[in-house]
Amino acid sequence: KNHFCAYKTYDESRGSAMVSVYSFHQNQMVDMKNCAEVPMDGPVWLRARIDHARLQFYYSLDGESYAPLGDEMDMSLLSDETCMPGCFTGSFVGMFAQDIYTRQAWATYEYFHYKQHDDEAAEPIL
Repeated sequence: KNHFCAYKTYDESRGSAMVSVYSFHQNQMVDMKNCAEVPMDGPVWLRARIDHARLQFYYSLDGESYAPLGDEMDMSLLSDETCMPGCFTGSFVGMFAQDIYTRQAWATYEYFHYKQHDDEAAEPIL
């Protein structure tokens, strides 16, 4: 129920594709209002960097150079301490696609890579 999301969408008011982030916590979606224009028909790389309770999303148009996407977010909202007593939040990392408008579009993913960094050897991704 509680989650964070980096996504690519088409913004009709701007007439272009955008990447942005939002959080969903306690049945409320908070759009971070931070977005970047991206090519409609080109690949976009999305990346998340989690450092203890801090989450920062990034995006790239070439898979090499990444820029921050939105503000740093508080991952502690997904901890067991924020749910009902005795419950487990079951935090996961993954990808999804949805077309809530025409229900005819799809996404193609070439890969999904998950890498855990230890505290001592974590390399900056920029």
